[in-house]
Amino acid sequence: IRRLLPGYQQCDMDVGEMFLNFLLHKEMKEMSGVDISHVRSKLASDKDWEDDRKRSWERWCRNWMGLRDSLYRSIQHLIRVKYIAYGDRMKTTNPFHWKEVVYNLPGTKGYDSTLPWVMKVRPDGHLASEIYCYVDDGRATGHSPEACWAAVRRFASICTRMGIQDAARKRTSPSLTPGPWAGTVTHTDRGEVVGTVTPEKWEKT
Repeated sequence: IRRLLPGYQQCDMDVGEMFLNFLLHKEMKEMSGVDISHVRSKLASDKDWEDDRKRSWERWCRNWMGLRDSLYRSIQHLIRVKYIAYGDRMKTTNPFHWKEVVYNLPGTKGYDSTLPWVMKVRPDGHLASEIYCYVDDGRATGHSPEACWAAVRRFASICTRMGIQDAARKRTSPSLTPGPWAGTVTHTDRGEVVGTVTPEKWEKT
């Protein structure tokens, strides 16, 4: 809602194997042993390799389920990659290009409740495209289908370049009426921005 106006588009992307994209700190690797004694290879071709392994455990190098700060650390790294994807805001070919920040804060003169409080405005007057991340789910916004698609494409390509999996099969096309994301359904097709929840979630509440 913070980056949407009536008629603006949204599309989704997904990071594959979220935790496994990010390495543990070297001090944590030393404490992340995995018992492999029950999965040793019985193949004759692997005999020399197995004989060379003196221990019955291997060191785990990636964030793992159950480690309390795996979630925090993975999200922190993904947000860093997002800011790398934003690139140079002054380049007009950058899908995240913007010229100025306009404040529309409650209580200030000229406040308009139909507009976001803080707006990154492009030279053409539209709001800049944006990427939002919720754990392994990403949502892009844009003033047009092309702008929205360019934003999610750039973010996904930077993720791939940084070694983070882009689950392209879960990508959605730009839409005025996308499905729920992070617990909210946000539509922009009625001349206004509407945020609601699914009937299933409402009944559960």
